[in-house]
Amino acid sequence: MVDMGEYAIYASHYGLVAVSQTQATLITENVLSREYWQSLLPTTIHAYRYHDYYVAFYNDTSGFCFNVKTGDYFELDFYADAGFFDTKAGNLFLLVGDNFVTFDNGGNLNYLWHSKDFELSGAKFSAVKIRGENLTGTRIQIFIDEVSIMDTQLLGSTLSVFRLPAFRADKLTFEITGTGEIKTIAIASTMAELANA
Repeated sequence: MVDMGEYAIYASHYGLVAVSQTQATLITENVLSREYWQSLLPTTIHAYRYHDYYVAFYNDTSGFCFNVKTGDYFELDFYADAGFFDTKAGNLFLLVGDNFVTFDNGGNLNYLWHSKDFELSGAKFSAVKIRGENLTGTRIQIFIDEVSIMDTQLLGSTLSVFRLPAFRADKLTFEITGTGEIKTIAIASTMAELANA
């Protein structure tokens, strides 16, 4: 169980549960499927607080972070045997192998984000707009019905707008890799529709 200040979080068989004085809430219910959560082997999880993040490690191999306020979830590519959050200094110290390290201290890590499947229901899309920070080198791949129709590197530093190839499909999925922070992804039928996105 991790003390998050006004509430505590623990790993249940169904996902992360936040417990306050008045209620218990399954906070990952709309973020992680039960099947995915079970693949993390929740009985092996040990976790720590890092500001608004629940930082967890599992199965002696991997880890993940969950932002309690925003619902953001991402995987970590390392495992820590132990940790301690210094609430006064705001530092999370981790034991990674034989090294004692400070979490979130250093250069940006590469990430891979895979969206959910978007059901198109006959809608036709032809334009994409991505906003973020330091997008140069970010790679986006777009799949329709699980087949890649576009794989491109973004060139804009904070904004990238581009056209999609013509397609017909039932579902659409995005996959993004890079180090820059993505703030929004908008998709529309025309470039004009993206003007205010």
